[in-house]
Amino acid sequence: MSNRDELKAGCIQSMGEDLGSVYWALNEHAADLWLTWRQYKHLFSSDEHTVQLLNESAPLLFSIIQRQFSDSVIMGISRLTDNREIYGKYNLTIKVLPEKIQNAPELQAEVSRLCNKATEDAGFARNHRTKRIAHNDLKYILDRTANPLQTATRDKIETCLESICEVLNKLSSHYRKTTVLYDKIVVDGGSGQLLSRLKKAAQAAP
Repeated sequence: MSNRDELKAGCIQSMGEDLGSVYWALNEHAADLWLTWRQYKHLFSSDEHTVQLLNESAPLLFSIIQRQFSDSVIMGISRLTDNREIYGKYNLTIKVLPEKIQNAPELQAEVSRLCNKATEDAGFARNHRTKRIAHNDLKYILDRTANPLQTATRDKIETCLESICEVLNKLSSHYRKTTVLYDKIVVDGGSGQLLSRLKKAAQAAP
């Protein structure tokens, strides 16, 4: 059994099959979102020198990567704060969690409150998904001034990620007596390695 399988089994053992399985799936998605977001921040919001290096290396490519990373995180936030059911199909969303909690009414009420807060924080993300990422909203496309998008800032995105993880950590803290530092997840071979190679190439260039 891999370490990942052991962690999943531990969640199911402490939370029960129904809640533990959903929690684990949401935990995986949240971790992926944080990982993508950290790559984005490392590349595009760490310092002016890094941004200049990217612009000098491959401006079009990194412009596309910046947009795709941002939209990917916005889309992920939208999915995790969606309604439990849409058009008769059930979704993996934090809103499923409260109903899975058994014999703990205070915890259920607190998780429900945190879910509502995360959903409210993510309103701008669903606006972007509906109008320009998942769909081409005709009114927005034809007249963006009259039909503007809600403002999407890096601070708003990070607030949403933190709100989602607060929901998950409430459960982890209650059932497993531990929390997950999603924003500190470290994986080799990411943006740091790329920037290191670009810096070396720039220094070696005549």
